[in-house]
Amino acid sequence: MEKFLKYIFYCHKLPERSFFYKGTQFPICARCTGICVGYVLGIVYAFFALFSWLTVLIAFIPLSIDGMGQLVGYWESTNTRRLITGTIFGTAMIHFIVLNAQWGWDLGANIALQL
Repeated sequence: MEKFLKYIFYCHKLPERSFFYKGTQFPICARCTGICVGYVLGIVYAFFALFSWLTVLIAFIPLSIDGMGQLVGYWESTNTRRLITGTIFGTAMIHFIVLNAQWGWDLGANIALQL
């Protein structure tokens, strides 16, 4: 499982940005853990309803602000904040993928109807 997560996320695995359970570091950082949790929540939620395009775009903003603010040195993010913003982002990413797939399917169907 650790190799799978390593190749999917290309995570830095910094100890100060990771969670620990019983003294063992998680195989990915707090933000990547949140994204992974968000993927699962997004898949489950997508069976019941889909976010709108606007909701998806708005949901990408918290991780972007937190990540960029930390990158340029405005603040040091906490693991809890990384987990929350990652979860929001991961959930929105699943909906982004589904919305794109639906758009592509609709586009293909429209082109086929015109032939």
